Amino acid sequence: MPVAYPTTYDYRVDSEDRICWVSPAWEDFARQNGAPHLTEGAVLGTYLWDYVSGEETRYLYRLMLASVRTRGRTVTLPFRCDSPTLLRHMELRIAAVPRGEVKLRGVLLREEQRPYLALLDPSAARVDKLLTICSWCKQIRVSDLEWLEPEDAVRRLKLFDAVRLPRLTHGICTSCEAKALGESDAPNRR
Repeated sequence: MPVAYPTTYDYRVDSEDRICWVSPAWEDFARQNGAPHLTEGAVLGTYLWDYVSGEETRYLYRLMLASVRTRGRTVTLPFRCDSPTLLRHMELRIAAVPRGEVKLRGVLLREEQRPYLALLDPSAARVDKLLTICSWCKQIRVSDLEWLEPEDAVRRLKLFDAVRLPRLTHGICTSCEAKALGESDAPNRR
């Protein structure tokens, strides 16, 4: 059955960043994306930070939440939520609501099929070597100054022949960091 775009899922965090509400679409999105265990009952009362990977990503989310709470304005950022066979183009809208709560809305704008990419498969065999993936745009760091789309990174790093792939760790590329810092009105850390 084709997906009607855009589709959304919403959740709210309280003043201490605990998840205090999820929309019915939350569970549907979790199920469709390989996380059926992330039910309303499982996530309510847990900290948002339990689900945000990477120190840099948590730092930028904290800045954005603080900016939304103090300035009362909405922050909107593009991001991707890819799978081994899909590119998912999304948008995150963060808005203040009463009592210090913040509403986060994920909007699925469109999906594109991709040939299976083992690097993005969480069940693929891994070695201890780490490879950094941008938490927002899903590009892979291939050098200190260069980030590439996953397919291009696999070619550049010659991972097609790998029996076991590097583990993915989350960070943020310079382009996405600049967008996030711009939305939070924080000075650039680099």
